[in-house]
Amino acid sequence: MQTTESSPAQVVTRQRESTALKKSGIALWQRIRAGREERSRALLNSAALLTLGAAAIHLAVAGEHFKVFLLYGVFFIGLGIAQVMLAVGILFAAQRRLFVVGLLGTLAVIALYIASRTVGLPIAPVPWRPEPVGFPDVAATVMEVVTVIQFLRLLRRPRKPLRRGRVRTGLKMIPGVLLALLASFIGVGSGLTPMLDAYNVAPAVPGQASTSLTALVAPAGDEHLRSFVLTAGVTEIGGQKAWAYNGTVPGPTLRVTQGDRVRVLLVNHLPDATSIHWHGIRVPDSMDGVAGITQNAIHPQGAYVYEFIANDAGTFWYHSHQDTLGQIPRGLLGPIIVDPRDRGIPETRDYTLMIHALPGTTSMAVNGTTNLHLDASPGETVRLRIINGSPTAEPETPVLFGASYKIVALDGHDLNQPQELGPQRITLGTGQRADLAFTMPASGAVRLIGVKGLDLPWAKGNTA
Repeated sequence: MQTTESSPAQVVTRQRESTALKKSGIALWQRIRAGREERSRALLNSAALLTLGAAAIHLAVAGEHFKVFLLYGVFFIGLGIAQVMLAVGILFAAQRRLFVVGLLGTLAVIALYIASRTVGLPIAPVPWRPEPVGFPDVAATVMEVVTVIQFLRLLRRPRKPLRRGRVRTGLKMIPGVLLALLASFIGVGSGLTPMLDAYNVAPAVPGQASTSLTALVAPAGDEHLRSFVLTAGVTEIGGQKAWAYNGTVPGPTLRVTQGDRVRVLLVNHLPDATSIHWHGIRVPDSMDGVAGITQNAIHPQGAYVYEFIANDAGTFWYHSHQDTLGQIPRGLLGPIIVDPRDRGIPETRDYTLMIHALPGTTSMAVNGTTNLHLDASPGETVRLRIINGSPTAEPETPVLFGASYKIVALDGHDLNQPQELGPQRITLGTGQRADLAFTMPASGAVRLIGVKGLDLPWAKGNTA
């Protein structure tokens, strides 16, 4: 093995290069410091601390955002690093140009946040779909708004150099410090500890009798059994990827009679865990479908049997209760109708209308289409079971034109002596149901409008 030793000339050259590099760095730092402008130390420290707090939150949530969308994770890492550099500049190289850059950059981040929560972004897992508001982003935005105010104050040139003692500077910083610490604690804590997959809300106490949640099931009996199989899987609908029950969005209508024993086998062929919640139906706790609380989430390739007695007649629906804001918009929802045991439905026609998002888009649909036509002949009575499965916070406000009608049931419960109504909006929040009944007129069409711009007609004769 051979080794080579540096010549004295090479050693001297490296030493000179190292010295020159150090001098260049020192000269650069001195130039930066020379351009430093005199400003209130309390303002500078609080602006830097608030900027660092926002950076800490953005870096804390980057990991979760990588799971949702790669570009989101990259953006939050870059934003966090940029804010750390800005805070260092505020502390050690305060000057007017830096304040302008910080002000404009912070305003841009705030505007981007508002847009993402109101109209959505063009580059996103689902373009132009507003995202839910969370504690971390609210905490970061509050600090950024206060930082904007601090930048505006720093941009005002002082009339004379400020000379304040450390005690006075410290006292003036207290509000900013408290806000930064509190918001950072909430934001970073929420970002690093997202919702748990499971949590034992009723741990067993040694020496005391306890009942396992899994024992809270429907009692054994000889009720008429209705069995269904729902397979949750990935499919393609209208050129868009969807998560669906049995390949359709919405899922199949489960129709049973009051008093039936209902048994549903859910098979999970999704790439993620899931569960089913029976919205509005009284079921035993272990059948309620709240993953992490009333049951374990059903992992991919797993299965779970739901069993309950349909004690109440009415219009209900079922949907995923694992990552609901992500799985319901993808298509995991469907209607379940419980017919009365002692009497039939008095209307000639009985239709279920489920309002929902078209998977992969921001468009709304009813029963999987934006142009639904249903059959009804003159003189026939029609019942419309409207279910709002929309994932948005804004309520639906449909109105029926072409015939007077009655709202005969709300949220699965019959109304006593409902009155006739004319064209009037019906406010339905997410998950709410309304049963409308009307008689088809001798001529003309009956239309349901106001469902996010959809126009749904019921005309005489065959219109399907």
